[in-house]
Amino acid sequence: MIGVADAFDSMTSTRSYRSARTVEAAIEELQKCKGTQFDPDMVDALIAAVREQGWTPAAPPTAEQLQGHSSITTYDDDDPMLARRLLR
Repeated sequence: MIGVADAFDSMTSTRSYRSARTVEAAIEELQKCKGTQFDPDMVDALIAAVREQGWTPAAPPTAEQLQGHSSITTYDDDDPMLARRLLR
């Protein structure tokens, strides 16, 4: 259940390296992965909940919130050493 919810949240949230997907696009992706990557019952439950309750993704952080976190604002997903540098 957590994996399905996390994937949905990730897809519908803006990241430093890509824009958020629409709720419908995220639902389509979950349905494509149902039975292989995700438990079908959990996908169906999340979709039913979103359709019944709606979904509002978290707002992306503001510049003020990112101040002092240069690793976030200079993210480069082509850099395989990034995680090691961030964990130091």
